[in-house]
Amino acid sequence: MMQDELTSSDRDHLWWLERSRVPLNIGMHVDLGCGAGGLGRALVDRGVRTSIGVDIVDRDFKGGLNPDTNAGYKFLKLDLNCAEWPEHIRAAAGGVRVDMVTAFDFLEHVESPWTTLKSIGRILNPGGRLVLTTPNVMSWERILKPSLWSGAQDEQHKILLQPYSLRFLLERAGYRLELLKSPLRKLGPIGWHLPIGGQMIAVARLV
Repeated sequence: MMQDELTSSDRDHLWWLERSRVPLNIGMHVDLGCGAGGLGRALVDRGVRTSIGVDIVDRDFKGGLNPDTNAGYKFLKLDLNCAEWPEHIRAAAGGVRVDMVTAFDFLEHVESPWTTLKSIGRILNPGGRLVLTTPNVMSWERILKPSLWSGAQDEQHKILLQPYSLRFLLERAGYRLELLKSPLRKLGPIGWHLPIGGQMIAVARLV
């Protein structure tokens, strides 16, 4: 896959994964809220054997549904607020559980983050990783410019979290937190160590 086929969000999400040092030589990956599917196809190029992108609307995948040009990538159209979505993903995965789920810019859009996290646990292998990002209520932007903060302005956002509440949700839903950061991405590697960015990234293993 060509780098210029990636959206700016895809590149950001790859940066999150690289900085988090998440292993990519895995068998099966699911990307919830996959958008145009660039992340999943890029991960196949980086060592993931099979990636399943899931979203509520059809997209132009630029060949992403063609096994001759994007072997290892699949797309599934699903409403992730419906109760049965884990079973549909398990069927698309051949009845097996997956090794990693990514959910970038996703948790804030669902009706029940708790239910969603428990449902993700139904498709993950024990010890499998969940990698997610979601807006950070404790970010400098929300504190200094609350009327302009994008986390509150997006009408599709249903819930907003801060580090303690995200950790609480993950641990109560059956995950062991490995990493929780909220870096300033615009500062590159330096910003990775600053905890006041607009988004949180969490890496957690299913217990």
